[in-house]
Amino acid sequence: MIWLLCLFTILNSSMANTKPFPENWCNTGRCSEPQKKIWNEFNDGGSPSWEMMPQVVSGSCYHSARYYSNETEHFSGFIIDKEANGLSFNGKHSFFTRENPYRSLNLITARESFKTSSPNRIEVFHTYGFYNANPGEERPVSYWFKEGSDKKIKMAVIYGSLDHFILCDLSYHNN
Repeated sequence: MIWLLCLFTILNSSMANTKPFPENWCNTGRCSEPQKKIWNEFNDGGSPSWEMMPQVVSGSCYHSARYYSNETEHFSGFIIDKEANGLSFNGKHSFFTRENPYRSLNLITARESFKTSSPNRIEVFHTYGFYNANPGEERPVSYWFKEGSDKKIKMAVIYGSLDHFILCDLSYHNN
């Protein structure tokens, strides 16, 4: 009986230290080839090199939403920063531009460009980072961060449901 109580306590505490990890969004049949590639790298990836932060990352993103073609390349840029009480990120998405408008940002210019009054705190777990933009809402906006074997940040974002999700392949900048 005591071992059952111990097992329950261990399982309960380990579940409290994780967030729901997304299932394969491409199983819905709504992913383009670039999204499938990013999803596979995301799924196989591990925890980003958090000890390397702060870092600026940017790159290609593909949206699945009724108002975007999932074949169209868009761009996102983010700064993942160290704060006194952990890691945070801020950034922007750019739509329908021919090239990555964030590619030349460094730490100084990214901090200025992505400045906000309240940093978005990343919860760090064993194999990924997680951020929920609006906890308690019926349709939360959630971000997951992993690092692929190519040493690029793979980011998955969901806007409340699989009606709109984004898969991104973000390269580290040379800060």
